[in-house]
Amino acid sequence: SLSLALILFSVGISADSHERLADQGVRMGSGHVVVQAKGYQLEGTLDRVVEQTQSVVKTAKALPHVRAVAVRVRAEGLISAAEHSVGIAVSGVDPIAETAASDLPKKLVAGSYLRARDQMPFSNTPADIVLGTKLARKLEVNVGDRVVLTVSPRKRPDRAQSSTKDSGDGRRGQTRSAAFIVRGLLETGVATLDGFYAEVPISAARTLYELSPGQSSQVALILSTQYQSGQTAQALAVR
Repeated sequence: SLSLALILFSVGISADSHERLADQGVRMGSGHVVVQAKGYQLEGTLDRVVEQTQSVVKTAKALPHVRAVAVRVRAEGLISAAEHSVGIAVSGVDPIAETAASDLPKKLVAGSYLRARDQMPFSNTPADIVLGTKLARKLEVNVGDRVVLTVSPRKRPDRAQSSTKDSGDGRRGQTRSAAFIVRGLLETGVATLDGFYAEVPISAARTLYELSPGQSSQVALILSTQYQSGQTAQALAVR
């Protein structure tokens, strides 16, 4: 009886630890359920986007057990400050929704989290950007400093036929750049996030990557518990 009790106790502790680790990973920026365009998981580019984002969000919020929904635009870019440049992963997020869906905003060690454009005092000032602490050290920047993000926009359908010729809009193959002001610094303890990750407001990301207001890379759902992921994913797939 004592041995059985000890085994059951150990199994319970192990299961609880596993659930906590899984939940921690989900809250670090993924989600219990993630809606993405077909092929995005393999390619990971903005040529595969969710076209009807608001429809997906509306459906997701109507499902039981959904605690938070976050829309994101995720891509790559080159961030520069003075003579320093680093290739990074960029995530365009809704600051309010992301705070509810992710623990990353809680990992700030300096400054503040992102503001939406309508929360900024002047409409013509550069948008906010939040950097990992190691990335900030590589760039030798701190809160309040200016950085420049350079990206390759998404290929448009009318330009997808040729990778070398201009399709008529004069911008085929060109990069786009925008200035941002460092609003805050994140420290997660995860080397990839701290050294090669940045977040910007989703409106700024869509403008920079030439996406429409209804397009996104993914819609992430946070549920009451991970055990409801299967049924929630199935409900979204059916709808």
